[in-house]
Amino acid sequence: MGKAFKRTDLAKADQSATDAGALWIADIPAGGATGRHTHPTPRFVYVLEGEVVLVSNAGEEILGAGDCAGFIPGDEDGHHLQNRTGQSARVLEIGSANLRGDEGRYPDIDLISNAAGYFRKDGTPYR
Repeated sequence: MGKAFKRTDLAKADQSATDAGALWIADIPAGGATGRHTHPTPRFVYVLEGEVVLVSNAGEEILGAGDCAGFIPGDEDGHHLQNRTGQSARVLEIGSANLRGDEGRYPDIDLISNAAGYFRKDGTPYR
């Protein structure tokens, strides 16, 4: 699962005085995956094309075109999408654009992501 996915931002819109929504496409190549992570903000994914496996502490679920999943803010059950097929997959994602308040935590690896970039858990930047 070492192939990286590509993120294409589509839109951002103010939702309130404290947050903004974002819409983007994740193109996940055959054999690719997102890293298992958590967020303090809600997330929603909708599979546009192909098939991915949603992996979380609860187990695995195959999501095909037209399937969706949502993630509760602050849920510590890390999740990720794996493309185990020979075809690429496209996933529409909806989440927060408030990057200062949105920090991705990756429980399986030494990584935290936020608006300032990618860091090790001790705060050292990745180079």
